[in-house]
Amino acid sequence: MLMQPTQQMPNPNTPPPTIQTPSVYDFILSEQSTKKAPKSSGAGGQKNRTIFVIIGVIVFALIGAIAYSTLSKNNKDNSASLIDNEAYQTEIIRIASMSESRARNVSTKNFASTVLLVTKTDLSKIGGILVKKKTKVAPAALLKRNNTKTDTLLKTAEQNSQFDSAFETELTKLLTQYQTSLYATIQMTEPLAEKQIYLDMRKNILDIINSQNVKSSI
Repeated sequence: MLMQPTQQMPNPNTPPPTIQTPSVYDFILSEQSTKKAPKSSGAGGQKNRTIFVIIGVIVFALIGAIAYSTLSKNNKDNSASLIDNEAYQTEIIRIASMSESRARNVSTKNFASTVLLVTKTDLSKIGGILVKKKTKVAPAALLKRNNTKTDTLLKTAEQNSQFDSAFETELTKLLTQYQTSLYATIQMTEPLAEKQIYLDMRKNILDIINSQNVKSSI
């Protein structure tokens, strides 16, 4: 008689094996994660570029502010110096005009005529510059270099028949003072075009002074 194999009865307390089946949601979440990754990276790069641009703008703004501040400090106002030049010009013209009726020598009259022509031209140029600068010049400021002692000296020289010699000496002294004033203006003037105007003025005055010195040494 054959024995039937003994069948082991399942334990009712043993949980059934878990079978993991892929969920449709896993695919959706995986796809969304894949799509979001590049987007996150792109947003971060855009943010970095924006930060660099802002930093660059700030740096350039600072450099511009420093440069402007430096130029503003160096570019001094030369209006007061220009007015002083006008005062010298006014006095030179006043003295030089005396030769028309009081000088005897032709050379003295020619010297005075040259000085008048050059100085009146300079006065006109500086007057125009001051107008552009919107600088008002008080009439009293133009009399700052007026020297009545020169009038007294020339009157005495004329009485002693020495007007021409005294006139040339005094006018040359005044021209020397004027060119020194122009030099001061040149030193504080920044714009090259404007500075060149004063350089030319000073050169013309120095040429006159040198010619007069040569004449005196002969």
